[in-house]
Amino acid sequence: MNGTRNSIRTFIQRHYLGQSPQRYLAYYVAIILVFALLYSISRRDFYHPYSRYEPAVGEEHERLREMMKLVLQSEFPDNSELGQDIVVMLAPYSVHSLEERDRQIEASVSMIVTRHSEGGEATIHFLDIPIIVSPYGIRSRDYFNEKTNQPSAVFMAVNTEKQIEETNFDPNPQKVVNLVSKTVETKMEHVQFDSNQLIQLVNYISAAEGFPASISGSFLRMVYFSVVTITTVGYGDIVPLTAWARLLAGLEASLGIVQLGLFVNSLGAFGTNRTGT
Repeated sequence: MNGTRNSIRTFIQRHYLGQSPQRYLAYYVAIILVFALLYSISRRDFYHPYSRYEPAVGEEHERLREMMKLVLQSEFPDNSELGQDIVVMLAPYSVHSLEERDRQIEASVSMIVTRHSEGGEATIHFLDIPIIVSPYGIRSRDYFNEKTNQPSAVFMAVNTEKQIEETNFDPNPQKVVNLVSKTVETKMEHVQFDSNQLIQLVNYISAAEGFPASISGSFLRMVYFSVVTITTVGYGDIVPLTAWARLLAGLEASLGIVQLGLFVNSLGAFGTNRTGT
């Protein structure tokens, strides 16, 4: 038993204690990267309370805005009988969560709609349309999808809790505005997303709610968290949630303190040796 202890002590003394400052610094960097990799593997176990301010989430926001613009333009083509020159703008800080099953995005759509009357006259409407988008479906339509023979899901609809506003300099008659708004509302519910677009919606909502594991830059965020943890700074902008993640963070912080102490001690020993020589 004593022989085993002596062997372990000799191994630690030879291969770890009494190393040069450069070696301890290399160990320190290696610990950061190893734990960053472990955090990346379990990245869904972390909560980011300020996720919406991260650059990667902002980039995902812009990609989602452009995707929604293209989807709407396919439903409301330029120079159609309904509208032209469609512009989509997501409202800032628009993602919210009511319940886990009811996550959705609030957005506003700026649209120019041209309506032709029976007499050939055209009225132009500048509309600001509040919408809600949900990758899980807002409700089922009362008609069937020809491909699946199932009720078609509504993923985009006009937000009934807010009004469609006309921003014309000279407002049109309210009866005409209501007619156009109803037509736009009906066509909104025909908008379809493919599977990749629905995944993009899910990822964005999850990221804005504090779980950006599925968007770009995950490893770099975990490297940052590893540096913050090993130096015991603890900003709190990334928080471990599970027992495993907390164990890793606590272990890294402890290793960081030990490693830093050995590094400082080696600097002192290095300076003493140089003075003695």
